[in-house]
Amino acid sequence: MCVIIAMETKVPQKEVFEQCEKKNPHGGGVSWISKEKLYFKKGIDAAEIYEIAAEFGPPCVAHFRISTIGGTPKELCHPFIVSKKSELHLEGTADSVLFHNGVYNNWEKVCFNMVLNKNAVYPDGAMSDSRAMAWITAHCNPTWLDFIGQKTVIQTKDKRIYSGLWQKEDGAWYSNMYWKAKEPKYIREDDWWKKYQDEHGNFDMEKYNSDYQRGPCK
Repeated sequence: MCVIIAMETKVPQKEVFEQCEKKNPHGGGVSWISKEKLYFKKGIDAAEIYEIAAEFGPPCVAHFRISTIGGTPKELCHPFIVSKKSELHLEGTADSVLFHNGVYNNWEKVCFNMVLNKNAVYPDGAMSDSRAMAWITAHCNPTWLDFIGQKTVIQTKDKRIYSGLWQKEDGAWYSNMYWKAKEPKYIREDDWWKKYQDEHGNFDMEKYNSDYQRGPCK
């Protein structure tokens, strides 16, 4: 599952970005504000995302992708430009960009209806549900995202527009917390054996050998 970090007031520690990348290894991206312009860069790793976020500070948005639709080309990393072409530039400036966490299964049908009913021109190049959502948003009001049950954030130079349920932690909003590392549960061998005996009773090797005989070697 992908994860989005929307940094409103604080940039998390570098280790957070590294953990997110470990769980979502198919490319990252970030958008930030500088000199009253919105910039973005994608197809980059956690170290570079952290450097950009630390340099320019909040508000900025980061995304770490695990591929579900469209494969793993850098062009399909997030964010996507919200425009009627939704160009696949790896970096640049834009009026607004979209980040998405989830799988939107209805995107092809909606795109088909856009082409038929709005005379929209379907964009060239690699396609995914998330790029489609940015393209659709450019043709209608962004509030349509509130009706499809997906977690998205649109960033402009002035604001961030959220859809779906998010979790806040230490000055940043996260689309999920599955990226957090979990401590492995180690069980000593003698503890495991005691647990097995408690559940199954003591193991009687002599009875086992009398009931089950090894078959002939072949």
